[in-house]
Amino acid sequence: VAATPAGETCAGAPPPVTVLDTTGAGDASIAAIAAALDRGADLATALREGLVAGALACRETGARSSFAPAAEIRRRAAEVMLRPVAETER
Repeated sequence: VAATPAGETCAGAPPPVTVLDTTGAGDASIAAIAAALDRGADLATALREGLVAGALACRETGARSSFAPAAEIRRRAAEVMLRPVAETER
């Protein structure tokens, strides 16, 4: 779930992957979100890229070796669907 300062929220699910190891998945997710925001992407794009990066990091063992290339993250992020979060879900 991501929220803007104006209170707009969105949520999504990561793409399915075969999980080998979750080490580094959270780091990959946060790094992708930060990198997207740093390059000027909107919050929805950053969330999509973070969801993908975290999922893709689970495909390999270890932390550093599991980080996916930025091009793959951005390509796969286009497939992630986000939805608004209802007031009752917050």
